[in-house]
Amino acid sequence: MKVYQGLGVSGLPVIGTLRIIRQKEYNITNKKVMPAQVEAELQTLNLQLEKVRGEILSHLSDRGMKQNDREILQFQSLILSDPIMLGEVTSLIRNQCFSATFAVYTYFQTYIASMQNLDKDFYAQKADDYKDVAHQLLISIGGEQIGEQLSWNSGEIACLPQITPSLVVRIAKASMSGYVTTHGSYNSHSSILTRSFQLPAVTSVGDILPELLNGQTAILDPDKGLLITDPDELTLSHYKKFIKEQENTRKSLQAILSQPAVTAHGIPVTLCANIEYPEEKDLVLNNHFDGIGLYRTEFLYLNTPVLPDEETQFAAYRDVLTALGDKPVVIRTFDLGGDKLSHLLHFKREENPYLGRRGIRFSLAQPELFKTQLRAILRAAVFGNARLMFPMVNSVEEVLAARHILTQGIGELQEEGIEHQADIPVGVMIETPAAVLNIDQLARVCSFFSIGTNDLVQYILATDRNNDAVSDYYIPHHPAVLKLIRQTVRAAADAHIPLAVCGEMASQPLYLPLLIGMGITELSVVPSAAAQVKAIIRKCDHRLQELVDKLNPDMPIAMLERFLHTELSTYTQTD
Repeated sequence: MKVYQGLGVSGLPVIGTLRIIRQKEYNITNKKVMPAQVEAELQTLNLQLEKVRGEILSHLSDRGMKQNDREILQFQSLILSDPIMLGEVTSLIRNQCFSATFAVYTYFQTYIASMQNLDKDFYAQKADDYKDVAHQLLISIGGEQIGEQLSWNSGEIACLPQITPSLVVRIAKASMSGYVTTHGSYNSHSSILTRSFQLPAVTSVGDILPELLNGQTAILDPDKGLLITDPDELTLSHYKKFIKEQENTRKSLQAILSQPAVTAHGIPVTLCANIEYPEEKDLVLNNHFDGIGLYRTEFLYLNTPVLPDEETQFAAYRDVLTALGDKPVVIRTFDLGGDKLSHLLHFKREENPYLGRRGIRFSLAQPELFKTQLRAILRAAVFGNARLMFPMVNSVEEVLAARHILTQGIGELQEEGIEHQADIPVGVMIETPAAVLNIDQLARVCSFFSIGTNDLVQYILATDRNNDAVSDYYIPHHPAVLKLIRQTVRAAADAHIPLAVCGEMASQPLYLPLLIGMGITELSVVPSAAAQVKAIIRKCDHRLQELVDKLNPDMPIAMLERFLHTELSTYTQTD
């Protein structure tokens, strides 16, 4: 038995047999053509562009495909339709007599290199998409194919150097048990797709492929980030039992979905969902959520070749609001900056982007762009129960400046005779220490608050949450974090302002009882966590309130962690 440590991406443990995947490669042997062959090369280019786009669209025709998958594949389709790309590749063929293969290779290599030089996570993710599209197109046009065909079987665990979005789709469609890669990233588009498909996956295990064999029995444990090959009988038996228990738990939790989110002592908890794409509205409705507590809008700027106009945004917001009916939908204005940099906007390089122009700061620096979004939201609000939320707010002045642009938008819509909702409720994210310390003042200009624990923990502890080198310092139960959350709860209650938690802490069983015990009665979680969160809520009782009231946040971190794992453990067990 051998154990390899990596990074868990998605899914529960699985047992299967290994399948070593040697991906297709291309070998460009014909770089230039004679002038008389140019038109034939252009015809080949257009033909193969349509062929590859058609293959992507065939995947998109799958009605069961989740929206995260759909948006990424749609972006790849847009790459193939990009008029700038087509113009430059065509120019290389027509003016320099490049072969279609070499023209595509040259364009994409140059473009990908320029994105990678920007040294931003967002551009690295986009570069992966461009690599994937270029790879598919080059193979299709006529690059020599080196490697095996993509024919795999259910029950197999794919083993390969790195994954691409198109390979994730193929692995899922082949019903493989999961995959393991030697290199990769938790935040890549491939990983996002993997989680959407709920594929078990582990990445970054190192260069271990030479040690693996086709047909080798293995266990993939994403929870611990492990690949275990040739497991002994004891280990195999343990995982078989665990997998069976997890399946039984999953089935029992599904029955809870239709039950109300109310504590054992009768306190109702509003349970909403976090979504990123309009099509996720179906998950909200099917999982009996009370509404949408966080509708992220960055997708409009990150997965499109052109800036979204007012009509495009209006349609995206109206679609969700119409589907939700009377249920509340909290639309957060775009939280660009940090690791979310749109290729459509010109961002000046910042040494510390998380401390730079992001969230509301970026919106206020782009007033016309901001107003376009606000106008679209105001118009869509007529079709449902919309609420407007600003991210990364530190002060009353920022809220007033944002409200000023909102007022301008209302005035314009009135003059133009366009139907809209002028009295839309306005709230802010509480995700910086400054916001907590200024919460009494913010309460005077806000209708509601929502704690974004992901950034709140990051800024309180001065710890980059995306940096593996300091991951041990990112501690949501740190005394400083608990104190500021408790302070926020009390201040919101005193001001009679509704308060929700929409960060990852709300979806994590370890912290959920703690938040409810602190007095949180509104949560917004990832849609997939609905059943488990509801099961935990329904276990919370008077005793939990007493335990949390007595909790001393000045205890050492290790003692706080023991408190979570021991005193509150009865509430986190959902079997």
